[in-house]
Amino acid sequence: MYDQSRNANRVIFHPAFNPGVSRSVQIPLFVIILIGVLALGAFIVAYQKKYFNRIIFVVLLAGTMGNLVDRVFLQGVRDFLYIGSWFPVFNLADVYLNIGVWIFIILQFFP
Repeated sequence: MYDQSRNANRVIFHPAFNPGVSRSVQIPLFVIILIGVLALGAFIVAYQKKYFNRIIFVVLLAGTMGNLVDRVFLQGVRDFLYIGSWFPVFNLADVYLNIGVWIFIILQFFP
């Protein structure tokens, strides 16, 4: 059995498969894929209209594409980064999406 208490303060690799969205909330797959495709379109339009810079565009695009490719081919995402029982297992695509959103928010307040 996996001892979560020993690794509560470290980032470790712990493979998991998530067929749902955040915290395994179940939504039909076609809805998730539709939202992903719409998000890609919105990011492309926002970048073309110069609402955000290239760095934000690239990390948002990478995160969305990473999760979308997993969902299309695996019907879920492969999560593998585990911090502790207090935080859900996640993957690099999730990290990229968070970085993109946080950079965008920070640049709105500190241009």
